[in-house]
Amino acid sequence: GIHRESKIYNKEYVYSTRNGKHLPYPHRDTGRTFYDQWYQYLSEQGISFVKVDGQSAIKNYYEDHEPLCEAARETHHALENAVHTYMNDQIINCMGMAMENIMGRGTSALSRNSDDFLPNDEQRFYEHLLQNAYNAVYHDEFYFCDWDMFWSSHFDAKRHAALRAISGGPVYISDKIGETNEKTIKPLILNSGQVLRLNASAKPTIDCMFTDPKDEVLKLFNTGDCGEITVGALACFNETNQKKSVSISYKDFIGLDGQKWIVYDVQERECILVEDHIVKNIPKDDFLYFNVFPMLEAITPIGLVDKWNGFIAIESVFYDQNQCQIRLKEGGMFGFYGQKIKAMYVNGVDRTKNIKQNKGLNYIHIDSSEDMQSVTISIDY
Repeated sequence: GIHRESKIYNKEYVYSTRNGKHLPYPHRDTGRTFYDQWYQYLSEQGISFVKVDGQSAIKNYYEDHEPLCEAARETHHALENAVHTYMNDQIINCMGMAMENIMGRGTSALSRNSDDFLPNDEQRFYEHLLQNAYNAVYHDEFYFCDWDMFWSSHFDAKRHAALRAISGGPVYISDKIGETNEKTIKPLILNSGQVLRLNASAKPTIDCMFTDPKDEVLKLFNTGDCGEITVGALACFNETNQKKSVSISYKDFIGLDGQKWIVYDVQERECILVEDHIVKNIPKDDFLYFNVFPMLEAITPIGLVDKWNGFIAIESVFYDQNQCQIRLKEGGMFGFYGQKIKAMYVNGVDRTKNIKQNKGLNYIHIDSSEDMQSVTISIDY
């Protein structure tokens, strides 16, 4: 609300309720005056992006005063116009999952998908996981879903990082100054800061949709682009009170087809050839994270193996007879699955002798001083 003695209080664009609250007028033209002036001021202070909280509280203020859906729609239009004019449409809508908010926004495309990340509640991760997983089933049909901020030095930082990796949403942190842990952040991004973001909002797999996650492992699936190839990502969270086994299969994904699959265990850095499914064990309060690749040829590029979604770092993949040509967005620890490797060239230089192996994974460190990297792998048939 707006205090009556505030410099920005103006009867021309302030709406006063019968119980003494003073708010931006919930009509498009009148309300626009307030938001225009407010956002012009914010822009002049150097603010170029906003996350606007408490949106579904519109009901609490305007109910029994104005038609609720109309008040929400008009308020959103006034807000979005100001954000468009002064902040190049850079907005996250927050705490706005009431239907009058979801249906009332005209242009903004990003909306938070859960209640707050609460860093001081040791049991909060489980609730945050459930809210985001099941809200996304319908919310993703309307918006890009924001799974909220987190702390990179938090006791649950690794689980939160994996949750943001699978989310398909933005990644941002609210660390105290000087407490950011780059080891938590780097697996989520490229050196440029670009988020290795999946294509949609993660959702529970079909076999988890109607089971109680207090009793069974909750699996979240998503997909992303590896050049022109679609690759799956799967995060499995065990929030039960005991060790559990979980089945991983290409059937967990909607829209993936193939005969054979390479399952890459991101934390173990292990590649497994799968024709149907594999079973893994998860300790209680722990998680597993996989990338699932359709096996198209003798070589299957995995991407940057120290990232949650390292396959997104692959710009393109081209198969030509006995060769696989790969363009990487940047260097780093590059991995691939394949046998009978004849030769490997990085930017035209023979690096065959530098290839190392671990649990089915071939990997090599590529200098990251250049942005784009060219890799050619020859097969000895």
